[in-house]
Amino acid sequence: MIIAGNTNFECDAGNNGFEQLNNFLMAYHINHCDNFVIDSTHKAVTYTNEALGHCSFIDHVFVSDTVRKSITSGVIYDSGSNNSDHIPLVYTFLFTPKISCAKHDMSHDMSHVRPKYHS
Repeated sequence: MIIAGNTNFECDAGNNGFEQLNNFLMAYHINHCDNFVIDSTHKAVTYTNEALGHCSFIDHVFVSDTVRKSITSGVIYDSGSNNSDHIPLVYTFLFTPKISCAKHDMSHDMSHVRPKYHS
């Protein structure tokens, strides 16, 4: 399960919106992935309103525990040429394909002989 989008709130324990969503997500073993894009050197920002001088981290990716194990990196990708007030989040996943062969049961195979048709 992967859920991505604008929640209009930060994923902080003191945020009422996050606490309500988190109760639901935890029931289904889904977590936010903010720790992949946040570093200690600067404040993470995914939304900026220059007119109001406001910025925040309100865009998030939530994934199930099984998918979370496959995340290799995450970045807030500010290329400078974005025409939106939201900055995209880019995550890289490494999924390992699992190949399996189905066992073929020969006991149900039947040979069919094409009948001879006369015209």
